[in-house]
Amino acid sequence: MHDDDHDDWMWERARALLESAEHLQRRVFGLVPASGRATAWSPQVDVFDTGRELFALVSLPGVCIENIVVSVADDHMVVEGQRTLPGAFRNAHVHRLESPYGRFWRRVELPPGTYELRQKEVVQGCLVLRLAKLATK
Repeated sequence: MHDDDHDDWMWERARALLESAEHLQRRVFGLVPASGRATAWSPQVDVFDTGRELFALVSLPGVCIENIVVSVADDHMVVEGQRTLPGAFRNAHVHRLESPYGRFWRRVELPPGTYELRQKEVVQGCLVLRLAKLATK
């Protein structure tokens, strides 16, 4: 084996390991490309329909409402923002890190209709959204 062959093998193995780690991170944290921007993690969302309103619960523990932006269109809504590491932990040694930090972005398809965001609040670590149904298609 030539030195060049060995170097090529090492770089190929390193690239494969990085791709594997990135794939695992996407599966664990639900990472998604955020509409042409940098990669973001994707929070879990539950949507409930009462007939006159839609309610969405977005799992965002530790995120301040000031760090959340919600936009609503006819067929979808987008929830995006930032989950920051508490200042006291920024210089700490990490023993375990299971929660995602940084930019988050989630597009959620909505049932046919026209909606207006009426309520946005954080309750017990979840963003609670109330969307009024203005019209049904």
